[in-house]
Amino acid sequence: IEVVVSERGERVHLDVIDHGPGVPEKERERIFTDFYRPGEELTREAPGAGLGLALVRRLARSMGGTAEVLETPGGGATFRVTLRA
Repeated sequence: IEVVVSERGERVHLDVIDHGPGVPEKERERIFTDFYRPGEELTREAPGAGLGLALVRRLARSMGGTAEVLETPGGGATFRVTLRA
């Protein structure tokens, strides 16, 4: 993964970028829901409770920011937190 911080006017972007399989467009909002984990329960290999991204979004919003997932050019996902500078 790559972590990139950039300033855009009065906003700061914190991007966590990977070059894995990405997140299908239909899943991009659902992954921020409490306890949501994509994929089949019986064949899932990654551990977790499905709370991490929900907590990230809650914390970002509590500070007047946002959290979203974008497509990474060339494949993968970019998880972006935007906050006031």
